Amino acid sequence: MGDHTQLLDKLGALLPEKTIKEYEQSALQKDVPLVSLPPLLKMLVLSNVDMLYSEKHKALYSTGMIGVSNIGKNDINGEFEGYFEVRRSEPSTAPEVHLFIKASGDAWFYFGLLDNKMLAFSSDTNFNNAIASKRTEARDRSIAVVPGTEEETEAFIARFRKDYLGLERAYHLADDMLELKST
Repeated sequence: MGDHTQLLDKLGALLPEKTIKEYEQSALQKDVPLVSLPPLLKMLVLSNVDMLYSEKHKALYSTGMIGVSNIGKNDINGEFEGYFEVRRSEPSTAPEVHLFIKASGDAWFYFGLLDNKMLAFSSDTNFNNAIASKRTEARDRSIAVVPGTEEETEAFIARFRKDYLGLERAYHLADDMLELKST
């Protein structure tokens, strides 16, 4: 994952100092996955994502492969094709976050955070069924988890490709490869 000191500095912004010191001591003796850190157990943790800023679109966007450290308790440590964007359409609004990750032609995931809703959709019907069964409503600053759709997923991909890659041709979820912007 690159420079160990840099990793610890970044983790320090997210986790208590005691947790970081314990992680550092363990990591000196053996390889310790980030997923072992308690506050990270329930998160999707991205790593090694190169991003550029678009003044035109007021957004940060990915420019290559997307590293995934862990998803929940599952240690992934892999890089995947995909598109990641963080944008704010109005200064007074919450940022929108979109993530599309493609592991293969038939294995992909889309997450979109809009206002107080987290959309989630995948090529995996078990995943989609689990999201639908656990659908929540937002309460007091919380985020509602709702099933996304194929149309929402493809709309994000089309907009990303047009805005940041200059590609107007259609992309279909069953296609094998994504075009990525080289840095």
